[in-house]
Amino acid sequence: MANFFGNNAIILVELIVAVFVGVLLLLIAKLAQGYWQQYAERISSDKQFEDALTSEFDDGKKNKNKLWRKWNRYWEKRLVDSGVNFLAANRDNAGKMIIYVDLALLAVLTLALGGSFLGAALITVGLTILASFVLGMMANKKIEKLTNQVPAFLSSLRAANDTNSSTRTALLQAIGTTSDELHEELSPIEEQLAAGGSIKTVLMDFYEKTSIDILRFLMACIVLVNESGKDMREQLKTIQEIVDAQMEVDRHLKKAVASVMPTIYVSSGLIPGLFLYTYIVQPISRQFWFHSVFAWIVFLIVVGLFSLGLFMTKHMVDNIKKL
Repeated sequence: MANFFGNNAIILVELIVAVFVGVLLLLIAKLAQGYWQQYAERISSDKQFEDALTSEFDDGKKNKNKLWRKWNRYWEKRLVDSGVNFLAANRDNAGKMIIYVDLALLAVLTLALGGSFLGAALITVGLTILASFVLGMMANKKIEKLTNQVPAFLSSLRAANDTNSSTRTALLQAIGTTSDELHEELSPIEEQLAAGGSIKTVLMDFYEKTSIDILRFLMACIVLVNESGKDMREQLKTIQEIVDAQMEVDRHLKKAVASVMPTIYVSSGLIPGLFLYTYIVQPISRQFWFHSVFAWIVFLIVVGLFSLGLFMTKHMVDNIKKL
C-alpha cells in the first residue's frame, strides 16, 4: 500500500509540475510578446509597404501545395541554409530527403529493437526533432550573419547604380564586390544575369529560393521599380532606409529574446530533470515506469503536456522575431 501511494505521489507531482511548466512557458511568452510589440510599431508603415511590394510574388502560390511547400521549406532551411549539405540535399528535394532518411532509420531501428515498431518510431521522432533543433540553430546563425552583410551590399548597389545606367550592370558590379559569404548566396543571380537572363525572371527565382527575408524584400523592390521604369536611385535610397529601420528593430527584438531565454531554458529543463532524478534515485519510480500500459499512458501525458508548452512558447517567440 505504501508503494502504491508512493508511486502515485511521484506521478502526481510530475503531472502538476508538467502543467505548471507548460503554463509558465506560455505566460513568459505572452508577457514577452507585449513587451516586444512596442518595437514592431516603429516600423508598421514599413512593413505595410513591404507587404504591398511582395504580395505580387506570393499571390497565386499560397494555395498551391501549401502543406508540402511548408514542409519542404522547413527542411530546406535546415539541410541547405545551415551549410551542412546532408546527402547532397537541395532546395527542391529537402523535404523528400528527410522522409527517406526517417523511413530508413525507422526500418533499421525496428530490426535492431527486435521488431518493436513503437520504440523505433519514438526514437526516430526524437532524433528528427533533435536534428531539426540543431540544424535550425546553425541555419539561423548563418542567415543572421548574411543578413548583417546586406546593408553593405545595398550601399555597393547604390554606388554602382550611380555609375551605371543599366540595372543589370549595377547588380553584377555590386555582387562582384560583396563579401565571400554573401557572394556565394547571390551567385545564382550573378550567373543567370551574366548569361543573359531577364532581370524579372532571375530575381523572382532567387526570391522564391532564398531564406533571407531582407534579400527577398530587396529583390521584390528592384523588380517592381525596374518594371515601372522609375528612377532606381531614389528608390534604392528609400529601400535602404526601410532595411536599416527593420534591422534596428531586429536588434532590439534579439536583445529582448536573449534576455528571456535563460528563464525559458531553466523552465524547459525542469521536467526532464525531475523525471531523471526520480527515476535514478527512487527505486519505486523505476519499478513503475515503462512496465505497464498505464505507465506508458502517464508518460505520454507528461511528455505531451511538456511538449505542448515548449511548442507554444517557441511558436510565439518565432512569430515575435518575424515582427
